Amino acid sequence: TLSLHDALPILDSSSLLAKGPVFVYFIMDGCPCSVDAQPLFNRVRDKFKGRVQFVGVIDEDAIKGSKWAKTNAMTDPMVPDSKLTLIHAFKATNSAFSALVLPDGTIDKMWPGYSRDYLIDINEHISAALGEKSTPLDTAYAPANKTAGCEFPES
Repeated sequence: TLSLHDALPILDSSSLLAKGPVFVYFIMDGCPCSVDAQPLFNRVRDKFKGRVQFVGVIDEDAIKGSKWAKTNAMTDPMVPDSKLTLIHAFKATNSAFSALVLPDGTIDKMWPGYSRDYLIDINEHISAALGEKSTPLDTAYAPANKTAGCEFPES
């Protein structure tokens, strides 16, 4: 089983995980699905603010990643991954791919895109990881059909 300790060596994963579960999502610069999914991931973040850490991983360097974050109202920490090391470590095949990492560093579940159903499932998994009863998440404007973004190049 892949762990955050193995996949995110450039972050202080022990410190990050000490704060609770970590939701990691993968961004491709220039992919419309990454742009479309960001406000939805922001809603999830806002709902669990302070109890779950959110980290974006982008297929660009830090300068382009910062520009993308500013343009797309992303306030979560951004990890530049221009060599796709983390993207491939997580086996993220496309943008808008996401994963929930538990405090012990193991991956609870991964979602290969975004949709209403995926957001509901993400909400339920995060709630369970926190030991909380799941409450509704606003999924307005999320696609009804499972949508995946542009494919990351293979290694």
